[in-house]
Parts: sequence; C-alpha cells; structure tokens
Amino acid sequence: STLYFPIFEASLDKYNLPIELRALPIIESALNPSATSPVGAKGLWQFMYATGKYQGLEISSYVDERMDPALSTDAACRYLKKMYDLFGNWELALAAYNAGPGNVSKAIRYSGGKTTFWEIRPYLPKETQNYIPTFIAAVYAINYASLHGIYGEPPPATFVEIDTVHAIAPVGLKDLMTVLSIDSTLLVLLNPQYKLQHVPGPKDGKVYSINLPKAAIPSYIENSDSLYAFAERRLKKVPVPTPTTTPSKPTGTRSTVRYYTVKSGDTLGAIARKYGVKVSDLQRWNGLRGTTIRIGQKLKIRK
Repeated sequence: STLYFPIFEASLDKYNLPIELRALPIIESALNPSATSPVGAKGLWQFMYATGKYQGLEISSYVDERMDPALSTDAACRYLKKMYDLFGNWELALAAYNAGPGNVSKAIRYSGGKTTFWEIRPYLPKETQNYIPTFIAAVYAINYASLHGIYGEPPPATFVEIDTVHAIAPVGLKDLMTVLSIDSTLLVLLNPQYKLQHVPGPKDGKVYSINLPKAAIPSYIENSDSLYAFAERRLKKVPVPTPTTTPSKPTGTRSTVRYYTVKSGDTLGAIARKYGVKVSDLQRWNGLRGTTIRIGQKLKIRK
C-alpha cells in the first residue's frame, strides 16, 4: 500500500471518487501489477483485453498498459465513474465493474426493478454476490488491521522513493541494470508493463516512461548518453521481435516449437516474459515441477 496507494488516491481525487475505492485492487489482484486471472484479466485492476483497449490502454507485443500502475489506475477511475453515472449507486457500480453493466441491468430487471445491490444480489453471478461483501471487508482491513495486531511488511520501495524518466530511444531494463547498477528485481517490479523488459523509443508522439529509484536518477542523467549508446549496440546484435498487437490464435492453428538454451542469470519468469508465455506453460512443456533451471538446459517453447 505504501507503494501503490498514493497512485490510487491521486487518481481518485482527480475524478472526485470515494477514497475507499483504493481497496478495490486488493480484492482484484492482491496489489500485484503482474497478476493474470485464468480468463486473461491483467494488472492491479484486472482489466480484460477488450475493456483495457476501450479505456485507451496500449496492449502490444512490447507493452501491456493494463500492468502499468499509473495508467491502469487512471483507466479504472474513468471506468468506475462511468459505472456510477450509469447506476447512480456505488454498490451497483462495483457490481458492474466485476460482472459487467449488462449483468447488473439484467439482475435489476429480474428483481422486478429493485435498485439496491442487496435486493438484486440473488440475481447476480455468484462471484458478484460475494464481491461487495469482500470489498467491505477489504476497506475494514485497511483501516483497522492494526487493532487486530496485523501489520504489513515494507515493500522494496515506497512511492516517495520512486521517480519517472522518459525513454528517449529504445532501451532494455537489463541495459539500465547494467549501466546504472540498479537491482534487477526492483526495476522489473517498478516496470511490469514492459512484457519483454524492453522499453520502446518515442513513436507517433508517444513517449514511454521508466520508473526508477530516486537514488538512481542522478546516475541516469549523468550516464544517459552512454546508456542509450550501450542499448543501441546491444539491439544491433540481438534485435527484439517486431512489435504487433497481440491477436488470439485462431482455433485449429498449429503451434510452432522452438528451443531456448538457458544462459547465466536466466529465470523461468524472465524467459516466459521474453516469449510472451506463462510460467505454468513452460513447466508443462518441459516437465518441470518447480522453477529451477540450469545453465545449458534446453527449454521447449510453443507459440
């Protein structure tokens, strides 16, 4: 919460929405910006592909802004405001966020025109019936956990320890780690929206942001020229895949198989992100029970 709540609260204030809505990502994603549901919802606010695109979030081979804490929060606030304007009631607006406005409108009709969540609750999907009570519980937990002797562990960084820079050219997160000596785990945590750990350069007037620890900003400014020169040389040797939007594979399309040889420093999660697949799929394709891999091991990847 010390990392993400300031982002939530700023957007909620911008759109004049209740501060209590900051609890929503707790029940949606457990405050994990990389969370992915079994049906494909992603990010802190668990946007489905279509809803994310409708709210103006970029979803491509390189970038998935559903996992960008700031941009997804702004999109979620705009969507929540639309739901409230539609139903005029926050409990119904939250139910619509979970089940979709069509299901809430249908439940209202089936209930004979009732206009409160508790009256239409029996006519909603089971998950949505429990959604509002779970939200209320999360709000209670935020405010009163300490009374029950429950305290959170500090995150790797807090909001006040993070700053943002703009990528003036294509650059990889590994380039930043190498040139600026930034902890790799922290850098990936702060920039989950870059699926291949690659930040595109400016395109069509859009500039991509990189979240860095504030302590690294002076080094970034001082070493900016050498950083982007280093990234340019690396990209000439190992280009990233051509960016495309992420289409669904048509039914009946045969998958292709490639093999990846594990190198020093590789992790199963990083390899999965590089190829746009799930860790669980890598484990299944290669008969892995855990996430331990060894240098020189060949991993099967299906696309």
